[in-house]
Amino acid sequence: MSLPISPVLLLAQGAHHGGELVTVGQARKDSGARPPGLALDWGHNHAEGVDALGKAAGPLMSPILAHPGADTDRYGKEKFGPHKAAAPWTQRAVPKTVEEWDLTIRESVEAQSRLPLDAVMLPTRPITGTDWPDDFQVLADVARRAWTTLNLGSAPFITLKVSERWVTERKMRRTLLNQLTDLPPDFNVAIDVSWNSMASYTDESALHDLATIVSALANDNRKVLLLESGLIGWLSIAWGGWGFSAGLSNASWFRQNAVIRRAKGQPGPPRIKRYFEKQLLNRVRQPQHVRLKAQPGYQACGCPSCVQLGPDSPNPWDFLEADKHALFSLAALTDEISAPRLAERANRVRKRLDDAIAYNKSLPFELPGDSKPVHLEAWRSVA
Repeated sequence: MSLPISPVLLLAQGAHHGGELVTVGQARKDSGARPPGLALDWGHNHAEGVDALGKAAGPLMSPILAHPGADTDRYGKEKFGPHKAAAPWTQRAVPKTVEEWDLTIRESVEAQSRLPLDAVMLPTRPITGTDWPDDFQVLADVARRAWTTLNLGSAPFITLKVSERWVTERKMRRTLLNQLTDLPPDFNVAIDVSWNSMASYTDESALHDLATIVSALANDNRKVLLLESGLIGWLSIAWGGWGFSAGLSNASWFRQNAVIRRAKGQPGPPRIKRYFEKQLLNRVRQPQHVRLKAQPGYQACGCPSCVQLGPDSPNPWDFLEADKHALFSLAALTDEISAPRLAERANRVRKRLDDAIAYNKSLPFELPGDSKPVHLEAWRSVA
């Protein structure tokens, strides 16, 4: 097992349409570009589905990792039907004893050994900080014990699912960094942050705190993988991040805890047609996408999904194809910032942000509402 140099994009397996991730990888290869990697996920899929996608993607996508899951005790035996069982460790309650943790780690590592993976990821549990600092100490102890008792390969990942508090509160952040940098030097770090709200997406202070974590771990010679982080994960490459993941769902690009409450029986709002504009590093509503296409200097995407979304297609809009186009574009953005040295990768991230800001200012109109790329200036300040 070996891991490539940064930057790395992993397409995140969600609960639906996992096979479409392979078609995105194939589209990248057909265009003469490097296919992205893949992040399998036992937390959202039955064991058979994880195994099938891993084997299908093995000859094409690289690197491939597999998240063992964090929210245990949420998948009963009938969750996926009697013949589509969840992985055994995801069906049990969160481990509490040494014996329970050892069983969970052993089962997940054995399952990963049967797949064409490039590194092992350790199971985890959500950490909110309510039992600070002991709740984090438990995971650190689990990782150390696994390192001494199991064959984890040369570059395993300790996997963290943390609330925003662990990023933005100084004492929590210090605990996190102290514990992680005290691990055996072979351990890399995969972090999945649940943000408080969409406001964190443009919060310079929160982004600066995240940059502090990523850069400190990178300076400790650890590969840092930001799970389900989308464009913020792409931005983290400028801070020393190794890689990031994103999938077909919006939540896999930015996971936040805010809950929209509706009356019982009230249907959710209709899904809005959005298109990812690589020049703006932002999704815009379809009418604004059409308007942008008519402007001088617009750079049209030629990926297979955009052919399906074009005016000559019998299906002028397809949400799945729009999501695949977004991943294709994110892979292209990742390749654009690839360079051997961190300083050059950071410069390329900054240049892409500068170009997006300049392009937005050059438009003869202001994009309205949630199509407006309000995050660009904040991101440039922390890049």
